[in-house]
Amino acid sequence: MMHDGLSLQQLEAVDRITEIYKQTLHTFIENKKRIPSWGDGIDRDVKLYINGRQEWIVGSINWSFMTKRYFDDNEGSVKAPRVVDLLSKEKEQA
Repeated sequence: MMHDGLSLQQLEAVDRITEIYKQTLHTFIENKKRIPSWGDGIDRDVKLYINGRQEWIVGSINWSFMTKRYFDDNEGSVKAPRVVDLLSKEKEQA
């Protein structure tokens, strides 16, 4: 948000992050198609590693909703609508 001079209130920053995420996901999928073959044993290990990376992403997202670190006890009210009420700087400093 600060780097690109975007406003959070108008969702510019959120929209920018969404575009970055989509591009990153697209690049991941395209690069996955380009992985060469090194033979059955190594190919199997590479596939396991890449699948682990994919699972880590999903696990990290799920963990962020389950822990109180980001949403306190508001997991349900945040996860379903995907809306987070942000504190103003004044409330944050109080």
